[in-house]
Amino acid sequence: MLRRRVLAIGLAGAVAALAEGCGQEDAADSSDGAGQIGDETPLPTYDPSTYDPPKIDIAQLRKLYTYDQKAKLDASLTDQQVERGLRIEDLTYTGAKDATVPLYIVSPYASRGLVPGVVFAVDAGATRDGLLTEVTELAKLGIVGAVPGVEFEPTGDPQTDSTMMINAVIAQQRALDLLAKRSDVDSSRLAVVGFGWGGAQAQIMSGLDTRLSGVVSVASGGRWSRVAYRAAKPAEPGSYMEAMTRFDGVRYLSVSGKRSVLLQFGKMDSDVSSDDADEATQTTVGTKERTDYDAAHDLTAIQTAVADRKTFLRQVLKIGS
Repeated sequence: MLRRRVLAIGLAGAVAALAEGCGQEDAADSSDGAGQIGDETPLPTYDPSTYDPPKIDIAQLRKLYTYDQKAKLDASLTDQQVERGLRIEDLTYTGAKDATVPLYIVSPYASRGLVPGVVFAVDAGATRDGLLTEVTELAKLGIVGAVPGVEFEPTGDPQTDSTMMINAVIAQQRALDLLAKRSDVDSSRLAVVGFGWGGAQAQIMSGLDTRLSGVVSVASGGRWSRVAYRAAKPAEPGSYMEAMTRFDGVRYLSVSGKRSVLLQFGKMDSDVSSDDADEATQTTVGTKERTDYDAAHDLTAIQTAVADRKTFLRQVLKIGS
């Protein structure tokens, strides 16, 4: 197989684990769902919340994520299974700068007509497998779900970490391109759901991609630069914050568009302060919803949060009962 950086568990193992866990949907937390950055990297002496970021026009910010939309996606299937009326594909595609990105796509095996497409962006330290249960349940409703494997590997170097974030966003947009080109997907009904650092990418996409009907940001405040700082602990705080604040979600959530936005927060999330959550909510323009849960950072297996995401997607993607 030509797969690069594909999980050792493989598709068969992921599907088996998925089937085994179907009867355990009331779990309060999931170790595969997210890596809570704040718990692993104590806050250095410098307080990133004291940094006052400069104003940057959205037109200038959009230039950061420029890529050739006509470039080949080079989607290559490495494995697939049909399980309970659903097709689960394990493949790779080309992201930013010719990088090979692993991807799961879960779709109804025999859909009638065109169906919506949703990209799911994983959290730092999480795997594609951690979202298979939710994506599978949505596929039963008639949604094609795509889960790219985009890794979070901060270095503390402003340029390197900026490139990592830019490439991650482009990888998600390329996954959206892939969905939009599928013969079974309605390209007018697209959405993105992001968790943690994936939520930061979803917030950025809310201000970039006019194709989106819905954006779900899970456990991600509007100041990703502060979370990145705590994870990277850079040697030069000022230059690092200057670079990384370009990726703060508040810069993009304030851009108007047709998309509706759902913001989900855990009340005990040490990565997202109440002030950060409030700022993200207040900054978001257009149709928006916010829900807070009695939980920490990982909301992948909090069933009320899962149900709220499902309800939101059904509404914005116009999926019937």
